[in-house]
Amino acid sequence: MVRYAFGALEMQRIGLTYSAGNQASERIAKRLGFSLEGVQKGANVLPGGRNANRYCYARFDIAGLPDLAVDWPAHRDQDSP
Repeated sequence: MVRYAFGALEMQRIGLTYSAGNQASERIAKRLGFSLEGVQKGANVLPGGRNANRYCYARFDIAGLPDLAVDWPAHRDQDSP
């Protein structure tokens, strides 16, 4: 999605945010080379009404992205069985 956003959509910046304690989202941000821009204290309201800090990350290009390890299926005509 990051490659698509910068390539096909010609985005100049992509932002990503997550709530404190969401380690899976933190790992994704770091693995994809997003840079921490700041922390908004108590900005996210979680289920049950508890507030959590919001971590804000951004990327400005595709430099340094991990290799794309995706096998795209061959295109098939709609009329093919």
